[in-house]
Amino acid sequence: MRRRGAHNVDLYRNQGNCYLLAGDLPRAILSYRRGLRLAPDDWTLRENLTYAREQVAYPVRGDLGRPPADTVPPWLLYFSPRLSLLLLVCFYSLGWLGLARWWMAGRTAPLAVGIVAFLLAILPAARLTLEEWREREASLHPLVVVAADGIPLRRGNGMLYPLRFETPLNRGTEASLQLERGQWLQIELAGGVLGWVPRHAVLIDAP
Repeated sequence: MRRRGAHNVDLYRNQGNCYLLAGDLPRAILSYRRGLRLAPDDWTLRENLTYAREQVAYPVRGDLGRPPADTVPPWLLYFSPRLSLLLLVCFYSLGWLGLARWWMAGRTAPLAVGIVAFLLAILPAARLTLEEWREREASLHPLVVVAADGIPLRRGNGMLYPLRFETPLNRGTEASLQLERGQWLQIELAGGVLGWVPRHAVLIDAP
């Protein structure tokens, strides 16, 4: 269905569940992440992604390869992009209406309503700005998921380059694509760690 052009939250949720049941952890994580790009406020997708991440064999010590902590306040997730846009338009219009009423009648109550409306508009505006930034980052640096266990992270684009770390990356490890040279990819792990892996060893969130 996806190859035929289907692109919706239900598809990616079901696809992730099927991959997870089949034991294909990397593709399950990739599917859940694709779904969350469309619906960041989908709590089922978030719970499924958390469960899938718990199956990844991260290093016992340190944070190498572990996904970044979600710094978005939980309450902000209740504002879906569509709801955020609607609230932004409503609060912004109410704010100007209050200022216009205050200017015409000289009363303080409409002014207070207008100021409060402008302040409330900050919340949906912040959510829309966050989603715009995430979409830009996803287009510039697509999601990469390691597809096999024991993939070494190297300092350069070739087998002759030394290892970045003695500990290899295992399937399900998430990163972002930075550069591509031939059959090698430079990826960035959470925390800003950079390294190179073979192209065939990862899945890329490409359209």
